[in-house]
Amino acid sequence: MIKLVATDLDGTLLNCNRELSDTNKRTIKKLIDSNIIVCFATGRPLGGIKKFLEQCNLTEIESYSITNTGACVYQNKGYEILRAKYLNSEDYHLIESYTNGINIQVAGYSDYDLYSFEKVINPALNHDSKILSMPITETDIYEITNPIGRLNIMGDKENIDQAISCIPEAVLENYYTVRNETFSFELLNKKSGKGKAIKFLMKYLGLQRDEVLVLGDNFNDIDMLKEAGISVAMGQAHEDVKKVCTMITDTNDDDGFTKAIDEIIYNKLQE
Repeated sequence: MIKLVATDLDGTLLNCNRELSDTNKRTIKKLIDSNIIVCFATGRPLGGIKKFLEQCNLTEIESYSITNTGACVYQNKGYEILRAKYLNSEDYHLIESYTNGINIQVAGYSDYDLYSFEKVINPALNHDSKILSMPITETDIYEITNPIGRLNIMGDKENIDQAISCIPEAVLENYYTVRNETFSFELLNKKSGKGKAIKFLMKYLGLQRDEVLVLGDNFNDIDMLKEAGISVAMGQAHEDVKKVCTMITDTNDDDGFTKAIDEIIYNKLQE
């Protein structure tokens, strides 16, 4: 019996306009009414998902969020932090030292801030700021007010490729890295990642793999999908994502989230 549903947001629960459909909203309520725990597991910082948590009334009940690509795990009621794996100024200076002189920006993402440590803000960071509805804070790395969950190398694809090639493999191995978008390469604490975060949450809740359902669509979802007893890839997901899943549903624009939940959970309950 499924007791926890963990879902990615962009490309999974949200449609291509980055909106939560009424259909998916009703399905979240249906899960809540069935006493199934809901977890949003996203690359977004907490500040970029609060409106969706509130739309689904998840801040009033037992529910959870995995944010910043697994850097943090929250209980949504009161936004109590349960697990956090951060980076620090040394990490920033190390990455910046290898990429200095390349037309990219190394930006910092906390759960409440998008930090720019440079005078010129890369268009890719402005793009994220708009999507997340989070302002950019221009500051010095030593003057940040909230800890950094991830560093993003941001810019054009060719420049990011060049930047990555300049960082020694031995250095990259000390971080959890993922590239969901051509314009952004993420570096996180080695103990971060959605897979480690969902594994922590399962242990915290005392759940077994066969009691957990996970849905996702992109590269940063793969580790998390592997941890679940039932894993669902969206119809438009990358082939590498589909390969690790037990089921493929419809696309995010056609409410694939709801269709998967109805087939896996509620059809079985009616049998």
